[in-house]
Amino acid sequence: MKTKKLSKKQTIFKALSSAAATAVALTALPGCTALAKDVNIVIDGEELNLDVAPQIIDGRVMVPIRGVLENLGALVKWDDETQTVSARKSSKTVSLEIGSNDVTLDKGETNDDGSAKTETIQTDVAAQLVSDRTLVPLRVISEAMGYSVDWNDETYTVSITTDNDEDESWKDNKVSVDMSTLSVSGDGASVSDNTLTISKGGVYTLSGKNSDASIVISTDDKVKLKLNGVNITSSGAPVIYVENADKLYIDTEDGTDNSLVSTAADTAAIRSKDNLKIKGGGTLNITSADNGIKCSDNLKIEGGKINIDAKADGINVNDTFEMTDGNLKITAVGDGIDSSSIANISGGTIDITTNGTPTETSQTEQSSDEQNRPKTPFGESSSVEFETSSKGIKADWMIKLSGGKINVNSADHAIHCTSDIETDGANLTLASQYKKGISAHGSITIDGAGTSIDVTKSTEGIEGKTKLTINNGNIKINSTDDGLNAGTSTEMQPPQGGFGGERGQKDRRQPQ
Repeated sequence: MKTKKLSKKQTIFKALSSAAATAVALTALPGCTALAKDVNIVIDGEELNLDVAPQIIDGRVMVPIRGVLENLGALVKWDDETQTVSARKSSKTVSLEIGSNDVTLDKGETNDDGSAKTETIQTDVAAQLVSDRTLVPLRVISEAMGYSVDWNDETYTVSITTDNDEDESWKDNKVSVDMSTLSVSGDGASVSDNTLTISKGGVYTLSGKNSDASIVISTDDKVKLKLNGVNITSSGAPVIYVENADKLYIDTEDGTDNSLVSTAADTAAIRSKDNLKIKGGGTLNITSADNGIKCSDNLKIEGGKINIDAKADGINVNDTFEMTDGNLKITAVGDGIDSSSIANISGGTIDITTNGTPTETSQTEQSSDEQNRPKTPFGESSSVEFETSSKGIKADWMIKLSGGKINVNSADHAIHCTSDIETDGANLTLASQYKKGISAHGSITIDGAGTSIDVTKSTEGIEGKTKLTINNGNIKINSTDDGLNAGTSTEMQPPQGGFGGERGQKDRRQPQ
């Protein structure tokens, strides 16, 4: 058996057009010159069942990109106009164009001038379309994701290992902290000037009330904060500040109520420069004069009840926001959830209210045909802007909604992405006081028999500026302008639940 090591982690995007479903190639190692028998793909010991069988092209094992990369936690998207497939995981992006041997890798780093730091990977086999699948060499995965890939000549098996085995010895350090007296029992934490500094990995159980305290985490290890009925207010700094950590876990103890209040107008109640994960069986109440939670890396919510009241954004994330379970309620003047990369929601319940104040950019008199548009203090709804964005859920690279219940009542767009939006199985109830229900500068794809979308108030219900594809779901729209709107094309299969609404719905069918 011969082994070939691959490089860094990265993400990939999902083709919105059925004609542009994507796939990736795995580099065959020496000895693989013909497809004598089926090729198996195994990730961490689990065999993949792919919709398109792997094949060998020019001595390279080729497999469906979505089947492999989405199982590795990546999101994949396709640009039909440029014939480009892109993949992203966290802040790293890999992209390639059909017919080209060049693969562009963006590791999420910047040059001194602030521009994105990228590198070009040369492949010996160009990306190509085969049976409506995009095929690329395995080196794309290796360079982008950094996983180990082994080839077994005897079994014709490609094994991908994500190195999930982690050293958990940090959990052996257990520390108790009484925030009322700022007293520490255990090793790894110290107190100075009402600041608790954690400098060693471990599990820290916090309890008690303090009206002027903060917590700073500075260590290369993982840290878990177990909140056991804490009530902490900070006036000049975040209540919890992660200066450095491998990862911070916040776990609310079952049945407890926990409160974090930041009165500082220039920071968040929870500010993390590294990965943050929140879960537990208790309640976490966050009140902030600025952002509720701001994370420079990834934020994942896996459980618990979280209530955020923020004067800026409820949650602001530079990389990926992910939610798989729990109950999240946000009231914000800014955006409810703002991600500079990906918002990926697959479970749980989200309730968002944004109440930003609109301002006038141009006074426009309403004609008799426009009297049914939302009544605003500034005339026509399209002239309404905001001093600060006040959207429900916002992301730059992709919004993927594959489960859970999401209720948004926003001043600005309820759900907005500067690129693509995909829904598959989510239950959405959306109201925008002055703007659109679902808005994407790129494409929108609606799929899944369990998908339910009820836009109760909007100027335009659902708008994809390039393409709108509806394959399934139950959709109801109440809009004063277009119900459905697409910049270039709309492809529709009649949703199982049909359409409902009051005005502006358009059925623009194109041949599949």
